[in-house]
Amino acid sequence: MFDRYTWKVNNRGERIQVFLLVALCFYLVLPYAVVSIILGLIVLSSFLLKMDYTKNRKVLLIQLAFYLILALSLFYSENFSFGLAEFKRSIVLLILPFSLLLFSNSKIKVSFKYMRIAYVLANIGIVLVLFNFFLKGIVADRFPNLLEEGFIPQLRYLASYPYEFVLAKSQKNTSTWFINHKTLLALNFLLASLFSLQLFFLDYRQSKLKYFFLFPLLILIPMIIYTQALVNIALLSVLFIYVWLNLKKISNRIIFLATTIAIATILVLKFNIVETFNNGNTRSVLALCNGMISGDISEEADPRLFIYYCDKELLAKQIVFGYGVGDVQDKLNACYIENNFKSKYKSDRIFNSHNYFIHLWLAGGILTMLLFIFMLFFNARLAFSNKDYAYLFFLFFVGVNLLFDNILLRFQGALYFALFNSLFLLQNLKAE
Repeated sequence: MFDRYTWKVNNRGERIQVFLLVALCFYLVLPYAVVSIILGLIVLSSFLLKMDYTKNRKVLLIQLAFYLILALSLFYSENFSFGLAEFKRSIVLLILPFSLLLFSNSKIKVSFKYMRIAYVLANIGIVLVLFNFFLKGIVADRFPNLLEEGFIPQLRYLASYPYEFVLAKSQKNTSTWFINHKTLLALNFLLASLFSLQLFFLDYRQSKLKYFFLFPLLILIPMIIYTQALVNIALLSVLFIYVWLNLKKISNRIIFLATTIAIATILVLKFNIVETFNNGNTRSVLALCNGMISGDISEEADPRLFIYYCDKELLAKQIVFGYGVGDVQDKLNACYIENNFKSKYKSDRIFNSHNYFIHLWLAGGILTMLLFIFMLFFNARLAFSNKDYAYLFFLFFVGVNLLFDNILLRFQGALYFALFNSLFLLQNLKAE
């Protein structure tokens, strides 16, 4: 009787947790408070499940090792409060792997499909939110009669201006509650596009419903280009490879290639997206590349050139243990001031290390960084051995982005990685 009661509690707990995980996949369009409540309920629901520590303890330790070592650096940080605030923003890197890997939930594997569908819908939702937000902003700033135009003219007007320009104009009139960081947005759109392709080629390949999952690609891929997040635009080539590998017939590959060219032509000729790349942001990145090759620092160069200089200087002085997670930003700021870098930009702007691997090294020492890299390689090896190319591409997306941005220092970035890395891991652990 006791075993039957335990089974009922465990079964109910599994269903509750799956429902909460599907809800969490809508985090892009949910207020921060709602996301926090869902996360708390996921942790609580875990205690209704059977503990699976014996099977997954090695994997769990690998996922958490870098974070636990990083936490120790708090104790030799002078700016303890700043370090604590950073941990609060990234606490999901601890609680989601703990909740999902420590306890057994047999329903997550079969329900992952619905989580991916929820996430794709959430990405479409955030695009609609952005369109409405940008439309109001551009109307208030310079085109008061734009609301009287049709959808296509409105879209063409918005597409003719760079993403960050329209965002800045819109934020002058309305505050934002949603993700608007271009790298994070593009990274989410990239994964949602990959999920759409996965649903098309794998989950619904025998169903006519599969064609529904091509529709999000017509929205998300142009949005990746529109954000002008250059790294993620380059990573679109991975999606191209994924499609090419899944198309077995030569005729289908020709159709795919022709469709890609046609869509690209429409974006160039009808919506002037390419022209928006002729702006200060793109020129600064080109100046950055030239500066890294020639060694000459141009006045127009992207601030990353100065940031990387200070990263290198700080690493040379404290290569083993780092400075403590609370003191990294203070040390960087001091370097910027000492070298008169901040005078070239707005003095109130905060420039972090813009490389998460270097951030871990500066914060917790070389061991912290190596443990994080080992985790990525361990997960990639697991994905490759199970031929889970979607997981492999996800890790590649994250790894490349972390070379240029500290996305895991933001709550939304940490949630993105912790949620989908844990879900992908569960699929691959069950496959073994």
